[in-house]
Amino acid sequence: MYFKKYSPSLKGVVSGDLILTSKEDWQLGETTNIDNTSFPGSILILDKNLNGEEIDTTGATLIAVPNVNKENVVDDNNNTYWEGTPTYYEEEGEIIEDTFWIIEFSESQLVSKVQVLISTSDEYSDEMVLWKSLDGVSYTQVSTCFFSSTPKLCEFNLSVGTLCKALKIAPTSSALTSYVYEASFYFNQSFATHTTAPTQIEAP
Repeated sequence: MYFKKYSPSLKGVVSGDLILTSKEDWQLGETTNIDNTSFPGSILILDKNLNGEEIDTTGATLIAVPNVNKENVVDDNNNTYWEGTPTYYEEEGEIIEDTFWIIEFSESQLVSKVQVLISTSDEYSDEMVLWKSLDGVSYTQVSTCFFSSTPKLCEFNLSVGTLCKALKIAPTSSALTSYVYEASFYFNQSFATHTTAPTQIEAP
């Protein structure tokens, strides 16, 4: 289990990870005048480590319209992005070119959660649709997420063990450019709280 250190003086999370491998590690620290039963406090746990095992995207095929910077979505860097703006006929309002980003895994994967960090070029709300495919050809809609100019982490929970050959991220608004910074894919979700920790971490 991986933790970010919390700094009261900086009022937030600071860099540095701690790996807990034993019950002694979990209980390590000063406990004088601290009531952990009535006031358990909080432990900041890295989001990605609560989501289960992250699926390795090495070897996956990336397909995007537009086709520029599509690799930025899986480069583990929130400062880079892929962008797209759905295009419409000016008079009829008909979509002439879908805007989307697709990851096609080298082998079908069991997926339980998808996270997408995304924003728009304006303060107005936009909608993103997540699609799944068993064969990389036919797609079924999973869910939608609304977002705006402030980057938002859209989270999609799939039924545990949902088999996917490909997943598609598709913004829908013709008036806005969407920026997809990062996408992560997970299987085997697991959760821990301060009340369950003593039973989950046993002495060696």
